[in-house]
Amino acid sequence: MRFPRAHRLTRRTEFERVLRQRGVRIVSGAFVALALPNAMTGARLGMIIGKRHLPRAVDRNRIKRAIRESFRRHWVDLPKIDVVIQLAGKAQREDARAALADIWPRLARTSA
Repeated sequence: MRFPRAHRLTRRTEFERVLRQRGVRIVSGAFVALALPNAMTGARLGMIIGKRHLPRAVDRNRIKRAIRESFRRHWVDLPKIDVVIQLAGKAQREDARAALADIWPRLARTSA
């Protein structure tokens, strides 16, 4: 299954809106999830994965892939929100799956 453009935060202003207003903040493992309600048809995802925590591009891409896959699986359960997932520490792909599995249900409960 693809990750359509309608499910992504694509503009800098969309990221800044979520980062500045900070509606819901959830910390799980090495991730921080920030979310705000939106007026779109469903949840949208943005990611901030910096070189500081994962210097190798292959590691950053693997984490992003794990985040996208997890979001795809839980998208239908989420309310209409914009979510920015930020890496706040070093993470392995296995750790990422467990942390993300914890984030989505918490976002669904707190944002509903």
